[in-house]
Amino acid sequence: MNEYESLGKVDFELKWSENNEILPSHRIIEGLRSRSRNQNDELTAAARRNFPGDSFAKNFSYRKNGKSILLTDAHSIAKRYTRLQETIDAARADILIT
Repeated sequence: MNEYESLGKVDFELKWSENNEILPSHRIIEGLRSRSRNQNDELTAAARRNFPGDSFAKNFSYRKNGKSILLTDAHSIAKRYTRLQETIDAARADILIT
C-alpha cells in the first residue's frame, strides 16, 4: 500500500506490469513480500555487523517472565535496528546543532 501511495496509480501499474498488462494481485504481493524479506535480511546483517557480540544480545533481545530472549526473526531485528538507527541519527543531529 505504501508503494502504491508513493508512486501513484499510473507509476505503480507501470512498475508491476508485463507486456503492457498489470500483474495479478498475487504476483504483486509475492514481489513486495520478496523485496521486504530481502530488505529485512540486509538490515539484519547490518545489525549483526554494527552490534557485534554482547552488544547485539543487549540491543536485540526482550524480557519475558524474567528471562532475556534474543530476537531471531529477521523482521523483528530489522524493525529494532531501524529504530536504533533513527535514535542514533537524531542524537547525532542534536550534537551537531548544539
